[in-house]
Amino acid sequence: MFKEEKYEINSTSIGITEADGDGTNFKDIWDLRVPLNTFILLKSGDYVALYLIGDDGYEMPKSTRVRVVRRDVANEDSKPVLPEVLYQLVKDFIDRNKLMKLPIGAIIGPEEHIVVQVAGKDCLGLYPIHIADDTVNVVTTANAVDTLEQCRVLANEIKADYNAHRVATAYHLVADATNVVDAADVAAAGTQAELNTLVNQIKAKFNPHRTQSGVHPYNDNLNIVTAADATDLASSITLANEEKADYNAHRTCGEEGVGDVDASESYFKIVTTRRRKTL
Repeated sequence: MFKEEKYEINSTSIGITEADGDGTNFKDIWDLRVPLNTFILLKSGDYVALYLIGDDGYEMPKSTRVRVVRRDVANEDSKPVLPEVLYQLVKDFIDRNKLMKLPIGAIIGPEEHIVVQVAGKDCLGLYPIHIADDTVNVVTTANAVDTLEQCRVLANEIKADYNAHRVATAYHLVADATNVVDAADVAAAGTQAELNTLVNQIKAKFNPHRTQSGVHPYNDNLNIVTAADATDLASSITLANEEKADYNAHRTCGEEGVGDVDASESYFKIVTTRRRKTL
């Protein structure tokens, strides 16, 4: 006879092996070999949750990648159970509205494997603001020194690079469609008033972009533009130069660590059903 019952797979389950991560490469962190006379009945709607600690002793970044796969008895043929997702989507253990549910079901037989894989480096305690550093939209124009021409060229590039950066989903969880710099570029024959308008709007849009809800894995609470709004050439130069510095720092803020997931300090669970043979 087989008895069907609710079952929780976690890091202490019988038949589980664990290993530390391998940086940005996907690595088997927990591998459950299903015991003899047992079937795991993964169902669509079962949920999975993880809490990941890195070698640095801090929680892994939300941008760490996670997936769950099933493998055959030989532990070779691999099929997804939970396709690749960001860690931030699978870290809730309590709120039913936020629980990550398995999209598909599967029957895992005796001596087959259920494997939780993780990819990502720790961050030395300084969480990365972006999914990946933006090394493309870099402001390279030299700082303005003493002319409107220098400042307008700089401001125009900050606008272009920032607007490209804020919508790039290679770096953000979603595009920032809110904080758009739409003030006109300043032409070669432009006025001081036009320059003031542009640099002031860059400040007004970039500052809230840093903490726009849902856009970044972690808010940027470091790189805030604090220079006063521009009213003349001197103040516009000061503001534009700071905008360049803070924006460029924002693109790559967060320190990538040299470690990865520390399995012994981490935890996971999959709440599902098992069917096991009884006497």
